[in-house]
Amino acid sequence: MADSISDAASQDGSGGAAGEIERLRAADATAPLDAKGLNDLVGLLTQASRDEEASVYAARLLSLRPGHRRALRVLTRWPRTGVDVAAGWRSFAATAPEDPEPWLQIARISSRAKDANASIEACDAVLARAPGHAEALSIKVTDLPLAGRHEELAEVWTSLNAADPKRATTQITRAAEGMDTDAAAALLGAAAAAGALDGDLSRLRAGLRIKLAAGAYEAEAGSDDEAAARAFWRLSQLEPGEADYADGLRRALGRLSATFEKSGREPGRAAVAAARVVARLDPKNQIAHVVVARAMAAGERWREAAEALDRALELGGADRGLRLQHAAAAARSGQVAAAMTSWRLARADPESDTDAGVDRSTRNLLQRSARETHAGAVERGDLETAWVAHQALVELEDDPNVSQSRLAALLKDTEKAIRDASNERAPETADLCRLFLAAEPGDARVTLILGRALLRERRYEEALPVWRELSEANPGDVEPALQLARLARRLDDWDLGARESARVLALVPDHEEGASLKKHFDENAPRA
Repeated sequence: MADSISDAASQDGSGGAAGEIERLRAADATAPLDAKGLNDLVGLLTQASRDEEASVYAARLLSLRPGHRRALRVLTRWPRTGVDVAAGWRSFAATAPEDPEPWLQIARISSRAKDANASIEACDAVLARAPGHAEALSIKVTDLPLAGRHEELAEVWTSLNAADPKRATTQITRAAEGMDTDAAAALLGAAAAAGALDGDLSRLRAGLRIKLAAGAYEAEAGSDDEAAARAFWRLSQLEPGEADYADGLRRALGRLSATFEKSGREPGRAAVAAARVVARLDPKNQIAHVVVARAMAAGERWREAAEALDRALELGGADRGLRLQHAAAAARSGQVAAAMTSWRLARADPESDTDAGVDRSTRNLLQRSARETHAGAVERGDLETAWVAHQALVELEDDPNVSQSRLAALLKDTEKAIRDASNERAPETADLCRLFLAAEPGDARVTLILGRALLRERRYEEALPVWRELSEANPGDVEPALQLARLARRLDDWDLGARESARVLALVPDHEEGASLKKHFDENAPRA
């Protein structure tokens, strides 16, 4: 491997490594280095602590080998303009589905970029693969407040405290010093529940309680319901078992809710402000989310309106009208798949006539949005989105002739993309094949490319049914039988392995690998 080459070069001392670097750079000046040469050069430069130079060559290496781990590690430390390192780590993740590293790196990159939602999603992926991972928990504690998800802090901090108490304490201090009172209250409350408060933290908690309580009761006396609700919410986080603070929060939220519950289709500024506070502090209040959504829609902030309606729909009890509102907001913000989901659910409502009961204007809006989305996706080469939009248009009773023309063009574009991706051994090959096969099931050539791509990406369980299909369609072809025997060895499927290795030899009697596999299955099969 390249690491051993780099290590061998460095054994001669810094002079030997420097000489090897210069040799490789001179060779690159004569003719561009291939992936192996770039890999060696990046490793030597990294060992020599010449990270910025290493990142130049790492960017080139990444263009030749998307998802190359060494290149990605260098570029994560020393990013370069125009290189999407997070996308590179996602490509790597596709080839190593159980490895937490790519997701941890994405979490680090996203957190530095203040993309809290992407960071939290990546942390969750790390924790799914490595429960209790201290750094992932710490990043998540940092970014949950930025995403406005303070209610999740206590549980995550408790897990962090169990994994790394020092990091957990640092997070509380950081929140207090950063003047994030919501986060500080939630974290101090969690620390108290875990019995993890030392003298300094106990004093910090006591001081915060005195300050918040004074502010809460003063705001309530002065009829400042927004300030009272915020202060009582913080106190309820700081002292989860204190009934007086919970009652104060209920009183404040009740008065705020009365401000907007009968606000109608066009809520005023005071109603919207009250709804925002209630939606934040009482996320199970469906009406608050609906009012916020109406305000966002009035300002043509369609994505935010769709997000608020999403939260309202998650709480259940949604009627057809609410789903149609979500379909319209999602369509106007270009979220065709989400819009279609809501539209389908609205049509399935028992109170809805299949045709007459569905809001015709919403359907027309969906058609217009899907057409625009399809055109934009084709122009940027985003075939996945183009296919989603195409399927939506077919479902929306688009003109059959137009649909067929659009389908033919999409198939042609996807086929070319599959060819290019397969030649470059790109990780998106399998996904492109699936898009094509959804419209043209059974296409033998694309199915074969899909099977090979899944093997290359080590997605063995997904590859198994693909190679079974190829085997059934081509019983006289040795490749499907051989690949199934290889998969059987990977997946410890002894019956399949014995059967398929025997079939390889029946088709090609002197097949060396087939004979080796047959011997393996015969000699190692578990005994009854």
